Amino acid sequence: MEKLREVEKITGKKLRNFITVDFGREEKRIPDTYSTVVENKDLYDFSEDIKFALGKDYTVFIGTTNFLAPINDEDIKKGKRYSELVITKKTTWDDVLRMAESDAINYGFETEDLINKIKEYDEKYGVNVSHAETDTVVLEFNKLPEDLGELTKDIYEFCPDIVDQGTGEINSIAESLEDTNSIFLWWD
Repeated sequence: MEKLREVEKITGKKLRNFITVDFGREEKRIPDTYSTVVENKDLYDFSEDIKFALGKDYTVFIGTTNFLAPINDEDIKKGKRYSELVITKKTTWDDVLRMAESDAINYGFETEDLINKIKEYDEKYGVNVSHAETDTVVLEFNKLPEDLGELTKDIYEFCPDIVDQGTGEINSIAESLEDTNSIFLWWD
């Protein structure tokens, strides 16, 4: 519990005993899982500071960022962008997707379908999930192939919206992988 108090010191806010799903419209209670909503300008600094403070006993990930319901937090200021940081006892990336209820329902993929596809990447490259919400997942790859062509094509087939409704360039997938070893997956 002392470590969780450290999170409250870092963010200046009390932890909530729930996370949100379905674009923030639903509160979900999970044992040993907490969240806080922080202004986007502080998101990555807070996330790194919290990971450091909590150590290996906890998993920290970005949850809801696209709130379609009022955020249940007194510290929210109108006109500013907020994101949810989720803190849970150490868990696996697939459990993170289950907690967040991530899906690509417009493509016929429910949570377990996403997990099955991402398992293929995990077996080949090793993955972590740093962000999971209703229609968004950020995958961090532990290693990448020397030639990104096949992986780039596979990611595009899995998540065409990141190109078709996003960058417009399939090369942007390879660029993201080369620059950050990660890819932002989003299904509209």
